Formats: sequence, structure tokens, C-alpha cells
Amino acid sequence: MAAPEQQTHLVSHSQRSHNRIIISDMADDVVERITSFLPIKDAHRLSVLSRRFRYSWKFCRDFSFDRNFAENLSKDEFKNIVNNFFHHHSNPSADRFRLYFDANGETVLISYWIASAVRLGINELELDFTPSGKMFTLSYELIDFESIKTVKLVNCELHLPFNSNGLSHLRDLTFEHVRAHPVSIQAIFVNCLALRTLQLINCGFVFDLKIPSLGSKGNFKMLVVKNCSDVDSIAINAPHLCTLHYQGKICEFKFESELPELNDVILDITYPRRFQLISHRRDMMISLAYVKSLKISSTFLEGLCARFEENEYKEVDFYLWKLKEFNLVVARESYINPSDIVIFLKKCPQVERVFIDVS
Repeated sequence: MAAPEQQTHLVSHSQRSHNRIIISDMADDVVERITSFLPIKDAHRLSVLSRRFRYSWKFCRDFSFDRNFAENLSKDEFKNIVNNFFHHHSNPSADRFRLYFDANGETVLISYWIASAVRLGINELELDFTPSGKMFTLSYELIDFESIKTVKLVNCELHLPFNSNGLSHLRDLTFEHVRAHPVSIQAIFVNCLALRTLQLINCGFVFDLKIPSLGSKGNFKMLVVKNCSDVDSIAINAPHLCTLHYQGKICEFKFESELPELNDVILDITYPRRFQLISHRRDMMISLAYVKSLKISSTFLEGLCARFEENEYKEVDFYLWKLKEFNLVVARESYINPSDIVIFLKKCPQVERVFIDVS
């Protein structure tokens, strides 16, 4: 008679054996369904493991011909693999298409690849032409399809006329290393009425960024601006905005509507120390009254600290009534002292968590 603990072990072992899935017992269509969700590079690796998986890459739904895939491949080898994949692909649908490629002299081929992916109903498109050096211009007509909801363009500008009404179903757009002219951003908001997220990363020519109200159709939720050296001001008229992340030099922020849904804010201002000279900083802090999570740099906090001005001790009057989490990033060269942090936290009566990151 086995001891109670031995019986428990036997039952546990029996249950594990019973619940174990043996892939050799699975039907071919089930295996193909599972492997179809792997990125193309992983699916291709799987195909060399056994005869059963040798054609698994043909049913792949994740066309990630990205930087990882392109590693150690020559341009001609990369082209041959991608062409062969689209020629033999057997799945009637796909989820995403990611491409990391030298676009110089390959406009026709790139258009063919994009069109082939779009016909399969992809909803996510990422084009990274960093190896090109020269910026690639993408016509909206290549991607103006209802299925496409997310687009990321790196070293690739989007040509979108004002009167096209194209990309009306696009929800999330990311620009990286592109010239994000004010006219281009305006054209995006005129056409992309379903846009929820805009990310500008290491972009130039931003200057005066304006996020307009889209009326009853407006559902813009998230704005991210990182390391855009040419940005001078950001004007936001988006009452449904939930997330605002900014990293870079000091610029002028204008909130042209109330932001009752704004919960998550990052203001990582690294240079120069001129925020205290901005006359509307009180109005800006009042607009952040609904924020629940706030991350700021010490440079930003310096501009909010009480100072003697014109022989008078002046303090910025604001309260962050709903703030729950506060994160302060203190630069190596900072004028912030503990009393400045305490004074700030006194204006946050509901704060529960405080993180101070000293670089």
C-alpha cells in the first residue's frame, strides 16, 4: 500500500501524463494552424527539424522580414527569399508585414511585396528602410485598405494629399527618422479620422505640432514625441487623450481643450533649463489635473519650484488631485533639493507611490 504522499505523487504524475499534448498525435491542419502564427524566420527554422514541418512556412501569417531576419543576408539573397515566399505562400490570410530593406532602386519590387501582403488582409504594416540611407516615399494608395489598422514607417515618408480621404480606417501611426512637416501632420488628421495613436520618434521638421479636434468622430488617445530636435510647440485639442509622452528639449505646450481622460503623462525634458521662463506653465499644470501617473525630469520640476522674482517669493499654483504614481528622474547636474520634491508632493494629496531615479 503506497503512502499518502506517494499516492499524491502518482496521481499528479498521472494527470500530467494525461494532459500532455503529443504533437505527433495532432492532425496536420491543427499543426499548420499553430505554426502559422510564428514569425516567418521561426517557421522556416521549424521546417528543417522534420519532414512534417517542411512546408509550415507556407502557411505563416506573420511576414516579419525585419532586421532580425535580414541579418547575415545579402540584398540578393534577401530578395530571392521574399520573392519565393510570396510565390509559394498558401494561407489565404495574414496578420502583419514587416520589412527591413535597402530600397534604393527597388520601388517596383517593394510595391509588389506590399500589394501581395495587402491582398492577404494584413492589419499591421512596418516598413524600415534604414539601410537605404536615402528616404523612401510611400504613396498612400499602396496601403489604403480597410484591413490596415497599424502602420510604422522608418526612413519612409507617407505621401498623403489633403483631398484623398485615404487611410480612413487607420488607427495607429508611427513615424521614425522622417520629416514630419506640419503640412504632412495636418494631412494625416484630415484623412485619418479613426486615428487613435500618433508616435513621432527622432523626426525632423516638426516645428509647430498641432493635434486638432476631430469632432464627433474624434477618438485620439495617445501622443508620443521623442527626440524630435525641431519641435518648437505642441498644441493639443483632443478631449479624449489618455496618454502623452514627451522626451526632448523644452518646448511650448498648449492645451486647447479640457483633458478629463488624460491618465498617463511623461515629460522628460532634458535641456535647456528655461521652463521657468514659460509664462503659461501654471495653465499647463492645471490641464494635467486629471493625471494619475506622472513621470517628469528634474529639469521640468526646476521650472515649477518656488523662486524669488522681482523681490517677491512666487510659487506656481496648481494641484494634481488624482495623481497616484509619481516618478522623478534626477539628472546628474540638477538644482533640485529634497524640499523642492516635498513641496511638489504636497500638491498631490492622493499620491500612493513615489519613485526617484537618480542618474
